[in-house]
Amino acid sequence: MSARIFELPPALCLNGQPSIAALISRDQKSTSGAQLLLGKNYALSGDPPDVFSLLQSYRAFAWHGQLMADYSADTLCIDTRIGIITQLDGPDQILEEVTDYDGLAGAYLVFIDDEILFLLQPTMLTPGKYNCPVVRGQFGTPIQSHDAGADVFILRAKDLIPIQLPVKVGNTGQFKITLGVQSASDQVAFETEFVGSSFTPAAITGLTFNGFTANAPYDATHNFTLAWQLPDVSGIDLSKSYTLIEFLIAGVVQYTKQVAWPAQSLIYTYPVAHPAALTVRASFIYFNGWEAVQGPTTTIAAYKFSNS
Repeated sequence: MSARIFELPPALCLNGQPSIAALISRDQKSTSGAQLLLGKNYALSGDPPDVFSLLQSYRAFAWHGQLMADYSADTLCIDTRIGIITQLDGPDQILEEVTDYDGLAGAYLVFIDDEILFLLQPTMLTPGKYNCPVVRGQFGTPIQSHDAGADVFILRAKDLIPIQLPVKVGNTGQFKITLGVQSASDQVAFETEFVGSSFTPAAITGLTFNGFTANAPYDATHNFTLAWQLPDVSGIDLSKSYTLIEFLIAGVVQYTKQVAWPAQSLIYTYPVAHPAALTVRASFIYFNGWEAVQGPTTTIAAYKFSNS
């Protein structure tokens, strides 16, 4: 058996909340099911957990193998020239045929490191060894270089079961996976730290101050007009999302304004005499079910040109 807990990107998450998926390959053909168990500590006695309770049951398995050659990050996004050379292990040695339509529609998902890819029509080279054309960087996952020996999991998209993240981002969960009629006591627990990186929104772009993109001028008698472009937020729960606008003098935040999604502009009346110079900082913030998650900040400098 090979297994991995994968933190899903927002587009694949359950109800827009941080979610995981278990990628499980079986050890023999006769194995018909698997169970994912989460460690819990009711006695609050520390490590190890007091009990492992069922989190999800499975009736479908992933193909698992190793990457047989380095795979660079600079291949074509639809890579039908080089492909991922994969040697499958375990009892499942034959990949299913994939039509062009199903391949481009993402009917089969490939998981390598932090990247999710679509599987196109694989070609068998030798028993269990395939050249797999792929579509890269799907669902916003990073296009990465992958080293020979990396784990490769291939799963039918319809068999992907998102599970809402059972612990807070930044914490570590303990899991066991059992196959068939195995008992949890027969398995060794493994730990996974939940980093939540796929749920960090990108930076705001196109920030303008009074219509300027840099070194913006203003006088002492008018409001400030700001505009910006929001990052791609597909798959994120936007019910509590907003753009945070901050006004800084000499690097210290003086005033803030929260602009509810999906607004992308603001007319702001500065509450005191306008300073000689200030910096405006903008970032996108959303609520992931436990806490506010803030994306990278975008800044613009502005200077007063009149005291009248």
